[in-house]
Amino acid sequence: MFFSKIAAGILLLPFMTPSAFAMDEEQAKKFDRIANLSMPQLTEEAGKALQDKYPNEDWSVYDFPQFVYTSDSTEIAYKIAVKEPELLSSIVCYCFCERFGHESLLYCFFEEGKAGGEFDAHGSR
Repeated sequence: MFFSKIAAGILLLPFMTPSAFAMDEEQAKKFDRIANLSMPQLTEEAGKALQDKYPNEDWSVYDFPQFVYTSDSTEIAYKIAVKEPELLSSIVCYCFCERFGHESLLYCFFEEGKAGGEFDAHGSR
């Protein structure tokens, strides 16, 4: 669950700011607000942002494995991962993933870090 909150927070940020890496004062305030959200609040906001950005998306075409549906936050994180893989490839994961050979957050959602490939269950834990 801890990983899901980190992933959801990281994945929500780009929907709210132009750049997750170079923040001005206003963006830093948004980041701080996001960091202080509870898991249900974070999940709700990420879900709304996803719906706003992709209102007519047919999620069934991605054929998500069952582990994607372990929680609402996990489902939202995987949905964002399939739509924003370039973002994930530019973010280092901090849950000791390098021990598994993960080079970025993208590896937590896709095997071998290959967007569009097989899903990795690591992002659901």
